Amino acid sequence: MLDGARIFHVNVNCLDLARSRGFYTGCCGLAEGARTTPEETQHGAAFGLARARWDAWILVGARGFDGGAIDLLEWQEPAPVGRPPGSLAEAGFQRVGVRVPDLDAALGRAAALGGDAWGEPDVHTLPDGGQVRIAFVSDPDGVAIELIEGSADGLAFVGVTCRDLERSVAFYGSLGFRELARFPSNRADGAHLRIDGSVAMVEVMMGAPGGAR
Repeated sequence: MLDGARIFHVNVNCLDLARSRGFYTGCCGLAEGARTTPEETQHGAAFGLARARWDAWILVGARGFDGGAIDLLEWQEPAPVGRPPGSLAEAGFQRVGVRVPDLDAALGRAAALGGDAWGEPDVHTLPDGGQVRIAFVSDPDGVAIELIEGSADGLAFVGVTCRDLERSVAFYGSLGFRELARFPSNRADGAHLRIDGSVAMVEVMMGAPGGAR
C-alpha cells in the first residue's frame, strides 16, 4: 500500500494545445502551473513508444499542485490519433471532475471556447444528505468533464468505468485509496449522460489517505 497516495495529475491529450488551454482556463477556471516542452525528441520507453516529443501545460486550481492538476498534452511525435470514448459506459478513463464557483457562468462559456454543454444543470445528493449542482460538458476534443459547483476551482476527481466493481475497488485500495461512499443510481432516462434509454449503475467514491480524492 502507498500510504501517501493521492491524485497528483491526470493526463488529457489534445489536438491543439492553445485551444484546449483556453478552454480549461476560461471555462473550468484552471491556471497555468508549469509548461513541459522538451527541446528534442526523447526516448519513449516510459510511454510505451519508440520516440516521444510533446508540448504540454500543467494546469492547477486554487490549491495549486496540492489540489491535483490536469496535464494537458499535445503529442508532436508521434502525432495524436483517435478520439475520446464515445460513451460514459465504455470501460476505462471516463471523465474528469472539475469544481467551479459559478456553474452557470462556466456553462455559458463552454461553447465559445470550443467545447459543448450537454444540457441544464442537475442536482446530485451527497453522502451527508447535502446537495450539489453538477453539469456535463465536453472539451474541444470531446473529453467528458463533470463540472461541480463549489467554493473554489480545481480538479475534484477522476472517473473510471469498470467491468467488475469489487475487483477495481480492491485494486485502487491496494494503492492506498479507501472507499468513502457508494452511490447506487437508477434512472429511466439517461439523456443527461448522453445515453439512450434507462441507466442503472453503482459509483464508488474513493479518497486518498490524507483526505484528497
